[in-house]
Amino acid sequence: MKVLSAQIHPYRLSLRSPIATSHGLLTERRGFLVELLDDVGKVGWGDACPIDGFGLEGLSACQNALSAGCAALVRGQRPDFSGLVGGHRPSARGALEVAFTDLSMRRQEQGFAQAFGLPVLDPPVDRLPVSGLVVGRDRREIQACAQGLMDRGHRSLKLKVADRSWSEDRIRIQELVDGLRVGVQIRLDANGGWTEDEAIQALGDLAGCPLELIEQPVAAGEVESMARLRSIASCPIAADESVVRPADLERVIDCGAADIVILKPSALGGPSTAFDMASRAAQAGLTVIVTSLLDSAIGVAAASHLAAQLPRHRPADGLATGSIFEQDLAPSIPLIDGQLSVPTGVGLGLQPDPDALEALRTGPILEFSP
Repeated sequence: MKVLSAQIHPYRLSLRSPIATSHGLLTERRGFLVELLDDVGKVGWGDACPIDGFGLEGLSACQNALSAGCAALVRGQRPDFSGLVGGHRPSARGALEVAFTDLSMRRQEQGFAQAFGLPVLDPPVDRLPVSGLVVGRDRREIQACAQGLMDRGHRSLKLKVADRSWSEDRIRIQELVDGLRVGVQIRLDANGGWTEDEAIQALGDLAGCPLELIEQPVAAGEVESMARLRSIASCPIAADESVVRPADLERVIDCGAADIVILKPSALGGPSTAFDMASRAAQAGLTVIVTSLLDSAIGVAAASHLAAQLPRHRPADGLATGSIFEQDLAPSIPLIDGQLSVPTGVGLGLQPDPDALEALRTGPILEFSP
């Protein structure tokens, strides 16, 4: 397959409501959509949308790495994506791999996941239970958001914590719990914002709360602390920022630091690495949850194809993030009764809307040809 030309589209997605995390306040997401065109007119797409807290490259470094990778591909260089971008540039590497894989599978008229030689599940997973993200500044907004999510069928609600004092977070959690329906659980995501002592206090205060899990209670490098917390926790502990490289996963496994690992393909360097890490986690007896990087529908589509290859009856994946944006780059992936429909058809099964791509563009399109 020959890549005839490539384009990089810089974009900005505005959030409907700000999301407060221990890494800072999110009001928008900026990134780059990669477009690869082959010699028979097929097009593949990939999304690079770095975010703080996961050891990713910044926007400028990402753009430079994407430019180097696109230039190399149109020159006919072999698609060794780590080599193409030079150095540790996981967002850029992942976007290039997704775009190239999407292009290749469209050319072969096959689905995205078939590129990785995995056994086809019987029956195939066509819907993924997904958690809903609760946002709000006060009791009214928190409960209104939660009610809307439960109305749409979500059985798992996620609340970001640790961006404020524990006393404030405890009130917010109780406000969420007060409005829960029977059978609905909450998961808390501290994004590494607690100290070990703060996490111990939180675990004690939350005894009896319908907690599904706690994500990344302490900083990414503090896996020994996570292991101690896991030994006293009444709910599963999930590693997120602590598993952004394969070596990180091995350390989490060796230390017994988590029951669950959160895998974000866009933060790991692409689907190949994500599939390998998911397989290794399963071998070690860990449950895998796949989440987006709060990236565009293109990024979510790629992540959904990974999630659909994992065992059934896992906790809900974190892929219902399209609704947080005022406008997305591609049509929304259908969400039915709290379950995300895995895109079907060739390649990713999804492609950008040209009008949205133009409306959300933040700068000139970078073009590459032989």
